[in-house]
Amino acid sequence: MKTDKLKMKLLEEIQILFLLMVAIGCRKVRSDLRVVSAGSTTTLNCANEPGNEFIMSTWKVHRVYKPPCHMAFTMQENKTFNDCNNRTHQYIGTKRVTLTIKNITLSDEGNYTCEIANERGTPTSTIALQVLVTPIVLIRLTSSRSAECHAIGGHPAATIWWNSSFLYEVTNTTSMEENKTTTVTSTYTSKEDNETEATCIIHHPAFKSPVVLNITIPAAGTKKMWWVSLPVVVVLVVLVIILLLWKRSSLRNFFANKKEDTSGLQENPAVIVEEVEPYASFTQKVNTIYNSTSELSEAKEKNLTTGDGMKRIYF
Repeated sequence: MKTDKLKMKLLEEIQILFLLMVAIGCRKVRSDLRVVSAGSTTTLNCANEPGNEFIMSTWKVHRVYKPPCHMAFTMQENKTFNDCNNRTHQYIGTKRVTLTIKNITLSDEGNYTCEIANERGTPTSTIALQVLVTPIVLIRLTSSRSAECHAIGGHPAATIWWNSSFLYEVTNTTSMEENKTTTVTSTYTSKEDNETEATCIIHHPAFKSPVVLNITIPAAGTKKMWWVSLPVVVVLVVLVIILLLWKRSSLRNFFANKKEDTSGLQENPAVIVEEVEPYASFTQKVNTIYNSTSELSEAKEKNLTTGDGMKRIYF
């Protein structure tokens, strides 16, 4: 009994799977992948032809980073509907239906399903649109002798590898940017002091080939030697400052002495006057003595005058 029940259940599951395959085959659902770069223009071709009795075409867009939207065109009313964006345009030809997207951005990524209604039914095809955003790559050295490799703003996220024959440790971090791109940072730390170079290899679908970046790693004792030499550098700087200040003060004194010498030269006439004054005083005294002698001589002459009016002069 148990065996019969298992057989019946298996048959039911096979029938259900068969019906699903028939339904999918009747709707003629097809899937395709289109990979494009951001900023470019692409045209999506509907896999089904409109046919002679074309009624309507519809593009249903299920975007990854935005709500779904759709575009439609009705042959009978000759009307077009579009609630996606003004960068998408649908074209209806006699043998094909296409959708053109200009200046593609990451927000356009998603599944684009084309439905055509005609005399044969409503065949459907889906195109998966993937948008590539090229990351900015760089490598830098940290203060702890570790190398950091960055793939900034890429979509999808880049993959970073390190090429080394030494023992090392790698730490990877991933962060999402506001524009939905991804930044990957890989930190490489060598466990051996004699390693002098680090090499990172960045893989991304937007690259035609992997990007290889190299950076030099300083010797293990470089940082310690810097801290040892730092006090010496500080002392030298202080000595230079003191020397400059001393020279400045010496120059200041030199110019001050020069100024004093100039003032002394300006005062020399006063000194000369003082030196001339003794000579003038001596001359004044000699003149005074001479005048006194003359007056005395005149007085004697008067006194020596005789009564007979004759002068007697004595030498």
